[in-house]
Amino acid sequence: MELKFEHFATQGQVRHHIQSCEGKHKQQVVYSSYHDALTQICYGCKKIRSNCNFEKDDVEVASSEINSSLDKTSDVVQSVKVGFREDKTGDTNSAQSEPSD
Repeated sequence: MELKFEHFATQGQVRHHIQSCEGKHKQQVVYSSYHDALTQICYGCKKIRSNCNFEKDDVEVASSEINSSLDKTSDVVQSVKVGFREDKTGDTNSAQSEPSD
């Protein structure tokens, strides 16, 4: 998944996008008191929106790291799905240890 970066002048503009995506898309939102900035990562829109004045190189590195993390997460989810499909025992407690006599 590729995420595009959008810069906004105010937190209000970012908040508008957060509210418009609320309940429609999965998203993460963070406020930085150090930067006095609001940042949204919206997975439905595939965008990072912020009023923080990041350096261009910082945005490219952060986007690359997020995209790499998303790829790894997707791989883990796929392997869990495959493992779940392969378990045909129907025993939902198979991961719990049995008490010994």
